[in-house]
Amino acid sequence: MRHFFKSLNLGLVFIFLFGCYLPISAQEKDYTHVVVLSDPHLPGRNIPMKQKTIETINSWPDVDRIAVLGDICQDLGTVEEYNYAKKFFSRVKKPFYPITGNHDYIYDDLKTAAAKRVKAPSSVRKAKLERLKKLFRCLIYNTAKKQLPITLFFYLWMI
Repeated sequence: MRHFFKSLNLGLVFIFLFGCYLPISAQEKDYTHVVVLSDPHLPGRNIPMKQKTIETINSWPDVDRIAVLGDICQDLGTVEEYNYAKKFFSRVKKPFYPITGNHDYIYDDLKTAAAKRVKAPSSVRKAKLERLKKLFRCLIYNTAKKQLPITLFFYLWMI
């Protein structure tokens, strides 16, 4: 639950910091509608419900952008999970801004014999972030500070 609130807070900071600089629709309006999705854990369970959520969001004419707070991937951030997430979010018809979670890049691709996740070395983490960057065509903004207990990564869609 604590991870959820950290992700929510990070997402709100992201929207606050970057929302006023991102283009909204062609018509002038005095509001911006942002849909915040959290922890889709793709592919995961309830695929039809997740697909219906995207269809519903696409049907809303006044949505300006979608922020997806990690965990985008279900478990380890494997190539298969990334590819599924790319295919899944390719249906989104609105600007899409992913923010990573621990399941997206922190863990190694293989679990222990006891089926426990293993934190990946920094070289693997960097490679996974680069894979995400290429897959979602986004820029990575790392605002991490060594004294902070969490790492913030912001992604912006490349124009």
